[in-house]
Amino acid sequence: MTVEVLPGNRYRLGFTSLNSEVTLDQLPIEGQIPGWLKGSLYRNGPAKFEVGHEKYSHYFDGLAMLHRYSFEAGQVAYRNRFLRTPVYQKAVSTGKINGGFGTNQNAFLLLRVLNMAQMVLTQSYNEGYNTNVSIARFGENFVALTEPPTPTAFDPQTLKTLGLFDFKDELRGQLSTPHPHYDYQNRQQINYLTRFGRTNAYQVYRLAEGSRRRRLIGTIPVREAAYMHSFATTENYIILTEYPFVLNPLDLVLSSKPYIENYRWKPQNGTKFYVMSKKTGRVEKIFQSAAFFGFHHVNAYEQGNDIFVDVAALPDAASIGQGYLADLRAANKEYTLPRGQFRRYHMVIRAGVKSRSSLDYEVMSEEGYDMPALNLAQNSARDYRYAYGVGYNRHLLETPSNQLLKIDLKNRTTKIWAGPSCYPGEPIFVANPEAKSEDDGVILSVALDGLREKSFLLVLDASSFEEIGRANLPHHVPFDFHGLYAEK
Repeated sequence: MTVEVLPGNRYRLGFTSLNSEVTLDQLPIEGQIPGWLKGSLYRNGPAKFEVGHEKYSHYFDGLAMLHRYSFEAGQVAYRNRFLRTPVYQKAVSTGKINGGFGTNQNAFLLLRVLNMAQMVLTQSYNEGYNTNVSIARFGENFVALTEPPTPTAFDPQTLKTLGLFDFKDELRGQLSTPHPHYDYQNRQQINYLTRFGRTNAYQVYRLAEGSRRRRLIGTIPVREAAYMHSFATTENYIILTEYPFVLNPLDLVLSSKPYIENYRWKPQNGTKFYVMSKKTGRVEKIFQSAAFFGFHHVNAYEQGNDIFVDVAALPDAASIGQGYLADLRAANKEYTLPRGQFRRYHMVIRAGVKSRSSLDYEVMSEEGYDMPALNLAQNSARDYRYAYGVGYNRHLLETPSNQLLKIDLKNRTTKIWAGPSCYPGEPIFVANPEAKSEDDGVILSVALDGLREKSFLLVLDASSFEEIGRANLPHHVPFDFHGLYAEK
């Protein structure tokens, strides 16, 4: 599909399909790539928005593509492959799309009802999903994730799709998060699984490294289940941030609407923070704040009897409805999404202190902020100084991120990287193997160059936040979502 890219609106190329798959041993380099980088950056995101004569409506529904950037001796090799999920295979073989997050299923009402009833009533959906959101490692297994809880395994060298990653346990549910937390202290993944039914519940579990058996930590029954894309952990606690964007499961079965349009924004409910003990699975406290929404948590940590939860906050859930491709590609208007706000919420958990109905928060940066990153191995679930993310130049009315941010949480200062008509994605921090400070390393980000109409891998010095090199790609990369860096 060809979309006209206008001056000042060059980001629209990032919302168009990439149909080619290539393997390149060496990308052209500008500047220098540190020789100590000897691993691979993996990225995941939507890349195909049309199948035959049919089109996906929402950006989140594009068929998943993996990208691998491999570093060796200051050079970068590149490979990209579509994930051959059952959703992809069926769409390509039939020329028909099956709906998704924000796209209506092109099927008779009875078939839609049967499909949704199977998912809700059996608490599973064995055909798999379009896992186009993130990447995680379960021991030696590399998997692609989305919000439904069936990961797709892939070969980390070839990017070949290996099939569904099946868990060997009895936990069942319909929704999870594509952002499991790795507990570095206990060498395990932590995530939760939402179960729909007569009683809806959030089931928080742990997955030991190398295992396929999830172990239940605790369960939180709720009247209406909320949409939660991520959550937070500290040394001793798991914090679920329940936004007032909620769903009646019967609507999924009976409605003809796309999945996400069955949720309702109920600001009168406020936003709740469930603080669960990692050891006992008991909810120790429930805090509440004025209603807000968010996709991504930055980090969380304990300090004595206090918990601090950092989140990229949005005023409401309107941004989900603003992800429809027709609007994002519109050439006759500026279409601006809400800018995330870096907030730090403060909770007191000492015995005898009642949960507060109105939590306080601080704004940690004046820049619009999302897609957070930090030095995870050193500071995940701990006090930290530096946070990275994507930002939005307040003087440019553009939809995607157009700058990268480094926020010094101690001095409350922000460093910015930006380039003319450049649109960077989620930053990934990679520590120097001989690091002497929290920010000793590099930031990796894939950016669209709107002037060249191609993308490049950007390498910043994480300390100075200045560009030290880039590797140029032969094509554009549709705006992806999340990824990870793995040592060789």
